[in-house]
Amino acid sequence: MSIKYVPYKDLNFSRWDKCINAAYNREIYAYSWFLDSVTDRWDALIENDYERVMPLPIHMFTGKSFIYQPLMAPQLGIFSSDPVQKSVITEFICLVKKKYKHVELAFNKFLQPDPSFGKYKLKQSFDLDLISPYQKISANFYNETKRKIRIAEDSGLFISKGLIPNEILDFHRDIKMPFFQKLKTPFYNKLRRLISFSIQNRICEIYGVYTPENNLCSLGFIIKAQDKIILYLVASDNFGVRKNAVWFLIDHIIRSFSEKNVILRLEPFIFNRIINHGKIPFRCKEKNLNAQFNIFASFGAKKYRYPVFCSKPIPWYFKAIIPRVSLL
Repeated sequence: MSIKYVPYKDLNFSRWDKCINAAYNREIYAYSWFLDSVTDRWDALIENDYERVMPLPIHMFTGKSFIYQPLMAPQLGIFSSDPVQKSVITEFICLVKKKYKHVELAFNKFLQPDPSFGKYKLKQSFDLDLISPYQKISANFYNETKRKIRIAEDSGLFISKGLIPNEILDFHRDIKMPFFQKLKTPFYNKLRRLISFSIQNRICEIYGVYTPENNLCSLGFIIKAQDKIILYLVASDNFGVRKNAVWFLIDHIIRSFSEKNVILRLEPFIFNRIINHGKIPFRCKEKNLNAQFNIFASFGAKKYRYPVFCSKPIPWYFKAIIPRVSLL
């Protein structure tokens, strides 16, 4: 087995994407176009002739390089057409540690590292299988979820597609919340690139939830990738929160894609805005993520955990300038 470090400029992106596409544990976050959209820089570890690959998102601070999980790409790791053994994961991690002093890198749920080798944290996400008819899927909704959907319907909310990137970004910016101070121009530039690419390549759907007066009160951006549909961005203003627009939107997505052989990935992100920011107490980030956990679970989605490898701790002053991908 020959694993080599390959800088970005020397990568063969056609072979890279072919490897990701054939991987048993493929994630859309690992495609070259996705990484180009949401990271400032990335290099890679490659085994042999792109048999296994591992993206390495790199951040620079005061002239030093760190491997640090991107805010907008929560699950990466090693991608291969065959299951990756713990010994292989260990070998990849050893090479990363030799080159970088500080590493914080998330894997995906199909990779199980050797816990005795290093320090790992666990983060959580949710998957909902949509192969069954809507009636069968909705039977697993919490009763409170069904009630909230009815309230939204009775409020006269309706859903339309076709929002453009500027409308999405403006709506997201206008919902000012105390813990989004770090989400400034660089974040929105990356989000714009991602949305624009997805629209051009017809791999996304963008939904707007409107009031009876035709005012936008919530939106959702999903990315379609072979066997997965990822709810990547969801946001509501205070009116949308009061009228349960997020429940209404997720129910609409489930109805639209039910009886298809796909998984709906409900990814908790700190940049999702789904709570009434006028009533956010202390520890607002945790409250926001907990609200997402509760909503996603209430649709019968299965929670799973994925590991995050941590070597020598990232300096606190470096973390202070970069938003975290999520909270544990």
